[in-house]
Amino acid sequence: MSAKFIVAVSCILWDDGKVLVAKRLPRKDLPIDIWEFPSGRLEENEEPLEGLKREMREELGIEVQPLFIVDAYKILRKGIPTIILCYLCSSDQKEVKLTEHSESRWVDLPEALDLFEFDDQKNVVKKLQNFKPLLPLYLSKLVKTK
Repeated sequence: MSAKFIVAVSCILWDDGKVLVAKRLPRKDLPIDIWEFPSGRLEENEEPLEGLKREMREELGIEVQPLFIVDAYKILRKGIPTIILCYLCSSDQKEVKLTEHSESRWVDLPEALDLFEFDDQKNVVKKLQNFKPLLPLYLSKLVKTK
């Protein structure tokens, strides 16, 4: 039996204690408009970090710098298992040009928790809340080493 699954990447864009969330436009496979961290599927043979950068250029019109993976989880989408890799990212660009979302907001983590509907999304935010006290120091070290 051959296993079939999709890999998707999610961008947790971080800026000074806030994250960017976006409200996805309704579509055939998900007919509701939901708040999310912007995300997208990898193309065949695409590396996750390259796919993440491509998806954010396509969906937000910005360049992002992936920093590290925060979480990974599995969902079923149209009956197909989908693995979502969630990356903390930074960007010098704060203004986005939405192509697959109706609106976006910079919010603190408690507000993101309130906006998200699915447990997997909420679990990612809870992990970020645990990391939050360490992030400024960690991110400053990352910037100095690049």
